[in-house]
Amino acid sequence: MIFEERKTKDGEQLLYWIMEIIISNMAYSYELEHRDPQRDPRRIAFAKELELFGIINKSWRQLKKSKLDEILKNNPFDDEVMKRRLMR
Repeated sequence: MIFEERKTKDGEQLLYWIMEIIISNMAYSYELEHRDPQRDPRRIAFAKELELFGIINKSWRQLKKSKLDEILKNNPFDDEVMKRRLMR
């Protein structure tokens, strides 16, 4: 099953896509280890993603920040989400 298909001839773009997957997995693993039930889990994960991207490539960090800002524009942080999940 194909979930997403991307094509590029740009090696830099390909490297970014690969690192985006790796860094996202690392960030969400970090979030699980440092979970705060009073906060939207994405707060920790997104911050960690930006931190890690910033270490390897400043322009990639900015690209990721733009993507995360767009996500948050459409789906803002919700610090009550964990409380609702626990009440189920």
